[in-house]
Amino acid sequence: MENKTEVPDLISSILPTDDDESIADATNVDNLFKQSMTNLQWFIFKGNPADALAKMDVGQRRRVCGVVLDSDDMSFGCTTCGLDLNFVTCYHCFRDRNHEEYHDVSVFYTTTSIGYCCCGDVDVWRREGFCSNHGDEQIQPLEEKLVKSMGLALISLFKCWKDKLSNDLSAESGNYTNGLTIAIVEMLLNFCERSERLQSFIVAKVISSAGLLEILIKCERFLRKNVVNKLHVLLMKLLVERSFKHEFSKEFLKYYPVAVKHAIEYNKNGFLETYPLLSTFSKKIFSIHTPRLVKEQNLLATLFACLQYIFVASAEDGCLKEMKWKNFYDVTFRVVQDIQLVIKHATVAQYMIHERRDLSRTWLRLLSFMQGMCPLKRETEIHVPEVYDNLDRPLDVVQCIASINSLLVSVAFDVSSTNKKGDNIDNLRASERLGGLQVTESVTWLTHECLRSIEEFLRSDDGKVGKVEGNHGYLSLSEWPDILYEVSSQEISIHFPLHRFLSLLLQKVLSDFVVNIDDLFGHLLRGCHRDGFSAFIMEHPLRIRVFCAQFRAGMWGENDVTALVSLEYYLNAHLSEGLELDIFLLQLCAAFSSADVYVERIVRRFGLSEYLPLNLEKSNEYESALVTEMLTLIIQILQERRFCGLTISQILKKELIYKLAIEDTNFWKLVKAVPRDLSQIDQLKEFFDATVIFTGPSAFKDMFPVVLESL
Repeated sequence: MENKTEVPDLISSILPTDDDESIADATNVDNLFKQSMTNLQWFIFKGNPADALAKMDVGQRRRVCGVVLDSDDMSFGCTTCGLDLNFVTCYHCFRDRNHEEYHDVSVFYTTTSIGYCCCGDVDVWRREGFCSNHGDEQIQPLEEKLVKSMGLALISLFKCWKDKLSNDLSAESGNYTNGLTIAIVEMLLNFCERSERLQSFIVAKVISSAGLLEILIKCERFLRKNVVNKLHVLLMKLLVERSFKHEFSKEFLKYYPVAVKHAIEYNKNGFLETYPLLSTFSKKIFSIHTPRLVKEQNLLATLFACLQYIFVASAEDGCLKEMKWKNFYDVTFRVVQDIQLVIKHATVAQYMIHERRDLSRTWLRLLSFMQGMCPLKRETEIHVPEVYDNLDRPLDVVQCIASINSLLVSVAFDVSSTNKKGDNIDNLRASERLGGLQVTESVTWLTHECLRSIEEFLRSDDGKVGKVEGNHGYLSLSEWPDILYEVSSQEISIHFPLHRFLSLLLQKVLSDFVVNIDDLFGHLLRGCHRDGFSAFIMEHPLRIRVFCAQFRAGMWGENDVTALVSLEYYLNAHLSEGLELDIFLLQLCAAFSSADVYVERIVRRFGLSEYLPLNLEKSNEYESALVTEMLTLIIQILQERRFCGLTISQILKKELIYKLAIEDTNFWKLVKAVPRDLSQIDQLKEFFDATVIFTGPSAFKDMFPVVLESL
């Protein structure tokens, strides 16, 4: 058939019609369309398609393995060879290369989403890590006759396919569209498996078919689940082609906010099941050429906007409310994980901090939604405990947020990452203008923005002292304010990301520079006063510690599961950095303020104002336990915790002895009890060898619980 205008008529004659009675029978529709695709292949190859495909690329190496790793397939990640652990190889490529001897290897089962073997993909895998069967091979072009016949057939078939999908975009597809899709996908997958040249040719035709890729990404909303899964396997297979990566990423970014908005309108958990494309492909797309996507496609702004959609839909008075947010946990976690994946690239974090300060402001605004979220309140009456699902989901989000904040703070202090428009060497050396404090201009700006966000939060916080006159804020008050609050009768939250962001900034400053308090308030904390800053910044970390003390004393009862989960998470230093950062803020405020008012605030928050004068008439059963907790906190602030001038080994020794002095425990509980950056196995083992005795199986070899006894 030489006339290309006749090919659409051929496609129409091969495919069944909409009113074909066989289409109504779901059991026969798949076979009907498979036969249509077989007939089309006879036209493409001008003969038996099985024979033609069997002869394609015989004996030729493939550039990229590209084997699709489906559910329960074993895959291998190598941080030495791969871009990161989102890119893996199949068992055969891994065994051929023998990474095990000297590389950092991880083994996975792809139970949650599909992927592909990256061996040979120069975008994500080092050439030294390629197996002997894959690598930089030049693809030979297809024969001219096959190019012509297949090109005409695919262009017409893709147009028909796109039109059918477009007609079903607003409603669930029937047998025809699902049957047509599964038949085309299986035919294309067979072509890709048989020949890398055919795969490259298919990619070119998909890209050149206007609107097809866009509709293929969207059709997960109306095609049947088994059809969507098969289509995603095809898209994953085509993703090994560099040109397809580029075009697919552009359409994927357009679809991403659309899917998030639909999830919010759906107002129900199960986002990952309804929109599997995002969870399947986001790690692949956002790990490849990420800086280009951020600068050319405004990727970070898109992700921030999606997170803002979720927070606005879940908030009241600017704060996340658990009853609203619980239906959006899945989509929130997906978006936050993707933000973390993008910002993990150093150049992206540098771009955000130094060139796009509007993005940094947006991020701080998003953190403000989480200030005081998911509040707890002590029940004083007997009540039936409620059953909650997904109690750990908000904590997973918080953990990702904390990781992102750490990355941003590290980049802000990195002199080598400073930008031409902002920081320069003169800024860094201007010690006489900065009162001896030599920090980058980005650090100063970021600190001021964080303080401004905290100030806005304080203005809406229930614990405020009242309206502040003039243009001054709470942090600039020159007199120590009296804040009326009682942990046992008012709402309490463990989530204050803005405070911890500020803690990260100040901790880094004080660990890198020798600074006196006047220089700190004259530059980095300019506009704040010692009393106002200390009184309000210490307030929420202190409330959290009082909540922990009350819970352990038994004041919150045994049935409050939500409070128990929050407590365990907060006190687990291996999971949460909040405990350490809060103690640092308490230490700072102790240094900035008068000892009398500082200690008085602690005593009042613990509800022990009547205990110290030994007023026995007003004593209660919890006071003894609360006094112990209060004294422990004061000792921690003064010397038993970190940031007190000790070396890392001295800090580690104090941490572990403190834990062992309270109770016998096992190795893994000790690991969880110490801060994450101190919980390296080598450091712990060195200390154990010199300080403790093991009783029971070996903690390092058998991983069994052991009892430790301090010498």
